[in-house]
Amino acid sequence: YRDIYSSPIFKNLLQASCWIYFISSASHRDTTLKFLGTEVFIKRGEAIMPLRVTAKRFGMTMPYLRATQC
Repeated sequence: YRDIYSSPIFKNLLQASCWIYFISSASHRDTTLKFLGTEVFIKRGEAIMPLRVTAKRFGMTMPYLRATQC
């Protein structure tokens, strides 16, 4: 796990960081979350991430975020 940032899977550090953020945001158990004013049930291992917020958080454009599939 310590070498994840140097993995050849990722093109750059930003892409690796985005992926780690995504997988660490996954739910650890079945739960109900409030998302955009609506209660949403998610199962263990699932995540809800608004693309615009994620792109802004990492300083990416929406097309770049989609292209890198973070």
